[in-house]
Amino acid sequence: MVLEDSIFENMTYDQWQRSTRPKIQGTKNLHKFTPRNMDFFIFLSSITCVIGNAAQSKYAAGNTFEDAFAHFRRSQGLGATVIDVGLVIDSAHFTGDFDMDAYFQMYEHRWDGLQTTQSELDAVLKAAMRGRTADRKLIEPQIVLGLGSSMPVSPSLAEWTKDPKFCHRVSHTLVIGTDILSRQETPAERLTQAENTQDAVNIVEEVLRGYAAQIMDVAMTDIDAEKAFYDFGVDSLKAVELRNRIFRDVQSDISVFELLSPSPLSKLTVDIVGKSKFTTKK
Repeated sequence: MVLEDSIFENMTYDQWQRSTRPKIQGTKNLHKFTPRNMDFFIFLSSITCVIGNAAQSKYAAGNTFEDAFAHFRRSQGLGATVIDVGLVIDSAHFTGDFDMDAYFQMYEHRWDGLQTTQSELDAVLKAAMRGRTADRKLIEPQIVLGLGSSMPVSPSLAEWTKDPKFCHRVSHTLVIGTDILSRQETPAERLTQAENTQDAVNIVEEVLRGYAAQIMDVAMTDIDAEKAFYDFGVDSLKAVELRNRIFRDVQSDISVFELLSPSPLSKLTVDIVGKSKFTTKK
């Protein structure tokens, strides 16, 4: 497995090949050189190929290939099961000095509702080896392990939570620091009602301060609009998700480079408003 995490727009072809080739070519080799009458043929994939994860498009692509290949083998009458595994919270990776809290704090993956355990993984592996569930139903070619049936989701930058495929699984009770968000007008709705450019600037600045508050896990009142995003801990990976969210919420295409610049939020606000499709006619 080769990760080499990087944002898609900065990725080279060689990086793509180095990350995807082990899974793709390795899968093909196993398919080619193993007997056709195998009792089981199990791929361990990742839940990232279902939900996506910032800067891991290469990793997700390799895992998605395994998903597709499991379906292909089944269509040929061959044994195959792929398990898209979530975060195994009691794995050896987290039982030493590197604990789960440190992991979340370091990477801020926000994997609530996407976690599983070693015992659950073992149970699924045994079922995949048998080919049938405990009630004798045929095991599907693809199993997603760790995707909860009801996930309390903060208004984080995790884009998968906005995907319609998962809307039936997400609980939209949202909390940020000491600020509780109920159903309010969206930034887009507010911008379309702005009477002038200054109103739009005020709205977008509030939105940006909200993003920074989420990253810092503090109240919006603690966010100084004269500071840059990197002052709030935004790195290149978070900047990609910020860029996506800004485009989704206010229809403004701003670059990652601009988000990581020394420009304070107040300056970025003006630039974002100037590019927003909701304000260009005002």
